[in-house]
Amino acid sequence: MAVPGSGSTWLDRLLRAGRASDRDVLLDLLALIVLALLLMATGLGLRDPWPADEPRFALVAQDMLRSGDWLFPRVGGDLYADKPPLFFWLMAASMALTGSLRVGFLLPSLLAGIGTTLLVYDLLRRARGREVALAGAFMLLITFQFVWQMRQAQIDGVLCFITTLSLYGLLRHLVLGPAPGWYLAGWAAAGFGVITKGVGFLPLLALIPHAILARRGWPATAHGPRGCHWPVQRRCWSRSASGSCR
Repeated sequence: MAVPGSGSTWLDRLLRAGRASDRDVLLDLLALIVLALLLMATGLGLRDPWPADEPRFALVAQDMLRSGDWLFPRVGGDLYADKPPLFFWLMAASMALTGSLRVGFLLPSLLAGIGTTLLVYDLLRRARGREVALAGAFMLLITFQFVWQMRQAQIDGVLCFITTLSLYGLLRHLVLGPAPGWYLAGWAAAGFGVITKGVGFLPLLALIPHAILARRGWPATAHGPRGCHWPVQRRCWSRSASGSCR
């Protein structure tokens, strides 16, 4: 579908504008996963942990496996109280599953990067259509800092996924809902975020502007152009305040 008189552009062809079947969604997901793997997983298993943080984090995870004490992180037998334990649990579990330090210490960040990309795609697809979702997820994957972080054994990559999951759950209910299951999942993800890094509660702050806007009459569910295809997005956005998309 194209806006009358506008013609089809290279971007329309690249995004396969106007096609929203399950097969097209599946093709998008496969393309995003392949691209994410190319960008984030290249060289996986070929390097040792890099100073300064990665060797320490890997030692904490190894100590968990050796001692069997998963509740209190330790390094060299001493309690390690600098960071919450969730990231070390994931790293230790990855090492146990793969049997490899070089693969296991990077695997949580890799999976977090893929998961974050898919969450962004799905939320945009439900809110603005498949074409916008594909463009948004692609832009995320070509963001240097995002890809670089997901190639490191750092807590921030996993935290990014958990906070994105929390926001996804909240928005699925408050903006695209009702979806009470996802709303509870958003709160649960914020809790897991706290035991990943202390700032994991930040997605819950989105409830404050939502409450203010709802009090002023902003609808609790989306009334924007969720069903619009890419070629008519500009026309739909201009009408989103009235909730029409024709």
